[in-house]
Amino acid sequence: MCGAMETTDPSKPLANPRHEIFAQEVANGARQSEAYRSAGYSVKTDSAVWAEASRLVRHHKVAARIAWLEQQGAEKAVLTRAWLIRQAQATYRDAREAQQYAAAAKLLEMLGREARTFIQKAELTGKDGVPLLDLTGLTDAELDDVATLLRKAQAAGDNAGPDQGGEGSTRH
Repeated sequence: MCGAMETTDPSKPLANPRHEIFAQEVANGARQSEAYRSAGYSVKTDSAVWAEASRLVRHHKVAARIAWLEQQGAEKAVLTRAWLIRQAQATYRDAREAQQYAAAAKLLEMLGREARTFIQKAELTGKDGVPLLDLTGLTDAELDDVATLLRKAQAAGDNAGPDQGGEGSTRH
């Protein structure tokens, strides 16, 4: 089969163990440079690691394997999330039938959070009201950027609709 382009099945581990380790690490969210080192490659400088990792991630077999592994991870996450939601819904129905209303309410709250129905509130100050972020050293341009981000966050919160009874709610 001399001269023929070798085809590989991305669902199969790569023949080169270092390439396989690299692909697994990248697919699991590691930085390319970290994955390169985890695969056992030794390079003297950071810039050489970045260059070599960048080259390896573009290798057709490695790139195909990474894409396949990432797809498998995404499908598994969706299936797991869907399964959990179905289980919570079934448990909610069972709790209602058994007149276990506190359990049913907790399950509804959990499902509402999953559907992002409830607005999450967070404390933005530290001990004794001390700000968690010190904005006093920011330039005017940086403060403008912060203000823009805050306006966008507020608009996103306004578009989410009113809180329908999250934490602290007395609605039943």
